[in-house]
Amino acid sequence: MTTSAMCAHKKALFLAACLAFGLLVDAKASDQRKGTTVKFMDLQYLDKSDVDSTLAMESSDKVNATRLDLLEQTFQATYAALPKGESGHLGLETVRYMLHRYFLNQRGWLIKGLDPDSNFRPQSLQAQKDWQGWVPAYLQQRFEEQASKDKGTNLRELAEMAATIEDLVRKEGDRQLAQVYHAVGMEAARALNRSEALQVLDMYMVVMLTARNISLAEPRRNKKRIAAFARKYSGFKEMHEWLEGVEERFLGPDEGASTDFNTLSSVVDAVSHEYPAFNDQECRELKSTLMQLEGGSKKPGRIPLADFYQPKRFIHWNFSESPDYLRDLGALDESDPHRPQVLLANYVSSYNNCIRASGLYAFCCRSPCEKLMTSLEDQVAAPSATAERLAELVGNLSTDTVPARGPMLEGRLRDRLEELAERSGGEVPLHGRLFAQWM
Repeated sequence: MTTSAMCAHKKALFLAACLAFGLLVDAKASDQRKGTTVKFMDLQYLDKSDVDSTLAMESSDKVNATRLDLLEQTFQATYAALPKGESGHLGLETVRYMLHRYFLNQRGWLIKGLDPDSNFRPQSLQAQKDWQGWVPAYLQQRFEEQASKDKGTNLRELAEMAATIEDLVRKEGDRQLAQVYHAVGMEAARALNRSEALQVLDMYMVVMLTARNISLAEPRRNKKRIAAFARKYSGFKEMHEWLEGVEERFLGPDEGASTDFNTLSSVVDAVSHEYPAFNDQECRELKSTLMQLEGGSKKPGRIPLADFYQPKRFIHWNFSESPDYLRDLGALDESDPHRPQVLLANYVSSYNNCIRASGLYAFCCRSPCEKLMTSLEDQVAAPSATAERLAELVGNLSTDTVPARGPMLEGRLRDRLEELAERSGGEVPLHGRLFAQWM
């Protein structure tokens, strides 16, 4: 079975499997017999003091200046290309936009509260509850205070904000790991043998890959859940082989060696940074599958709704989202009410294809358009450019599914770009809505 069997994008099959062995427990009586109705997603690992102390650390002399220097270098091209206020610095919305792009494209993380549009806003009540429990409102308040100063936010402050979020992700991961220790009946302060360490990590993956929508229970029941997950989870073999590769780097070859909490913390941190690359395989296959359905549409990047629902055409995918749900995702084009069509790019990058791995972020498919935009920002290094310059640059861009068109765009694409330049006084704003649609 290929990685396309992964459950992040096989929602219906995944939920059915989970229900089959009791991962998603809706019956209150069952939970009450086990002593709790609390789920991992209900736990709050961070508070105001965590945010305050992390922000203070990032702005103090004790912080590793090299790390902030590297973040500044990462942001430099985009920072130069974005419009700024009178002070020459960024405003709040622009800061959120930059941080959102950085974490989604560099880390594969969707950070709650930084999303620029509705594509990532969940519709189910349970998902909304999880969404509202993500990045504390207090963290956003502090960022707003930082960005609302008269001078706005400069490059160094932007780097400090990114470092703060990364540190909070790591801190939350450690605290969730401690809770996983208890879930399998082990103490975080005790060194574990190899078998126990692997059991903790397996339980951590179960929690992560079920979007933390799993109730707390006594250790004996949780250990059964791990075994059931291995049997029922589509694509478990590929996922676990990947996990074993990560584990080997930190646990070492000595099967008799003990493992402390700090070592498992390092494994969890590596998972948070490296799982997105593993998930990229799934995203590429999802996109490839959807592109095979494009043939029924005269417009590129669109799939007739009837074709989207074709039963049994693809054994690895179950496209079952209702029109209302697709509309809420921003993935339904109804410009022709008699022939609604699914917007391929919006569907692939939508929230329902994300794995809500923690209270702060989800693993989501990365948009190839963002990579193209980053390339343009690197080369333009300004908020706008002439249509001629953009036509030259865009013509040489390519993705894994779309080849470069040539050094100069022609036809309708070029005409439309000229129209955008005329409407904006001679140059096209790189970060305007119309240019984003054109891209």
